[in-house]
Amino acid sequence: MDDAEKPLDPAAQRLQQKMRRLVLISSLTMVLGLAAVFVAIIYRINKIDDTEAQDFVSSLSLPAGHEVLSATLSDGKFILLLRSNGADTLNIFDAQSGRALGVVDLNR
Repeated sequence: MDDAEKPLDPAAQRLQQKMRRLVLISSLTMVLGLAAVFVAIIYRINKIDDTEAQDFVSSLSLPAGHEVLSATLSDGKFILLLRSNGADTLNIFDAQSGRALGVVDLNR
């Protein structure tokens, strides 16, 4: 019994070469796509700008006797939920200057 493989005919060899090229192109495309995704993720992570954090005010003046329940930063504004004597208010401050922009009374 002869275990050696018989050589392929020329048509089968051409087909085999085409399939190898297609698999190689497909694999390279997938590897390049994954590399592009990882590069985009690393770029986004490193793109966080430290200058934005430096533009914020370092302290805020809050009304006396108020308890801070929540604080949020949105669109360049600090929004603080404060409670005093059972009454809740939203105090809105400019994040860069610390200037009070407004107060919203929350009624229950």
